Amino acid sequence: MSAKTVLKFFDKRDLECSICLQRFTDPKALNCLHIYCLNCLQDLMRRHGKIRCPKCHETYDLKDGDLKHLKCNETISYLVEYVEKIESEKPEACSRCANQPQDYCSECEMYMCRQCIQQHKMFPTLENHSLYTLDTDIEDQSGDSLNCQNHPDKKLKDYCCTCKLTACEDCKHILSCYRNQHQVIPMQTALNDVNLTVTETMKTAEGIKRKLKERLDVITKERSEFESNLKLSRTAIEIHEKTIIRKVKEETKIMMANLTQIYKEQSKVIDRQVKSIESKLTQVNTLMESIKKTMNKPTETENLASYQTTITVVENDAAADELDKSFAKTRITPKFIPSPKLVELMNHEGVGKLITVGGIYKVNKEDENISVTKGQPFSVRISSLAEIDVGQLTATLSNSSGAKSATEVTHRKGEYTVTGRCDLEGDWHMDINDGDMSHVIGSPVSIKVEPLGLVNTIENISEYK
Repeated sequence: MSAKTVLKFFDKRDLECSICLQRFTDPKALNCLHIYCLNCLQDLMRRHGKIRCPKCHETYDLKDGDLKHLKCNETISYLVEYVEKIESEKPEACSRCANQPQDYCSECEMYMCRQCIQQHKMFPTLENHSLYTLDTDIEDQSGDSLNCQNHPDKKLKDYCCTCKLTACEDCKHILSCYRNQHQVIPMQTALNDVNLTVTETMKTAEGIKRKLKERLDVITKERSEFESNLKLSRTAIEIHEKTIIRKVKEETKIMMANLTQIYKEQSKVIDRQVKSIESKLTQVNTLMESIKKTMNKPTETENLASYQTTITVVENDAAADELDKSFAKTRITPKFIPSPKLVELMNHEGVGKLITVGGIYKVNKEDENISVTKGQPFSVRISSLAEIDVGQLTATLSNSSGAKSATEVTHRKGEYTVTGRCDLEGDWHMDINDGDMSHVIGSPVSIKVEPLGLVNTIENISEYK
């Protein structure tokens, strides 16, 4: 198979060493089949005393002399030579016009600009020709970064890890670094170190980005299923409504209101999760852009370390078990169960029952606002809308000053009761939740604690005069 054909299936990055980020020179393949430049492997050996594959992290017990005897990837070497030949012979103008050439057709052996390439692809007999995109970014980037800023005509030779400064052979400040016994390393070694760190950090960032996108896809799919089941439940309720008497219609309105409330509450939870993941994606994308800017810039080592720390924090946050649990709790499917013996059971069960697969709880309407005296015990009742209630509610009782009071939660036949008492006057509130995800409609409960004595009798005090 010719090089022009093979290039159809190769990306330009496939011809770059992941250590130095340059085109391969004397490519050598490890047993794991990952390929690196011989010089890069020798540099790793000198610095670490062993070879650890930067991609799969497999460790090899090799000696420096063994590296030269590693299997040479002749295909990669041939492709690199072929690509360099194409780019070295690139003319200043397109073969068909005066524009700068950006692509090379190996079949026609012509260098063409983007406009001419588009015309080239319009012909059916030419559309399958092998095209190679010309690119000098690697050379330009490395060339600019290796030139000394103080002596532009000189290449950088050394890098001081202590001072975070680069130097060419004419720079005098490097002499003081040697006198002060600073850690001075060759510039190429510094470049390899920072490029390897950038590569590994970008790999971590890409992994986090992929996981966040997967989770976002799961939430989007579940939201669609939730809304679909919501529509089915509404239809079932409306059809059932047409078969019952006027009293049933009143019950139907109550259930429709509950269903709408469930939808609003669940939409808030889903929107919050989507916003959280989109925020992390934005953060990761921003970090990736910042990390890319540190390429071939050893002076940005401190910033790169900061980016690595931030990436680790985002990774740990995205991989937390509690986050995974929150996704499972969003799988809520409303379902309407009609009553088979509607007339006989109307007084006991109403029109039917609105249930969910996930945990949805609701504070009893009369318990949403409570007024008590200081030290008086009170209770709040919460009903579960779940078909199978496996949740565990917790309640926190506190006031605006930060004072807290103990609560007790009991459960019996699908209903929870939270009891408590407040020993301080003023406005209190009770936050009720189910683990990390709050599905309690009517929470927080407002509690007004009055002084000891008469409560809610001011308006009728004249009757006792």
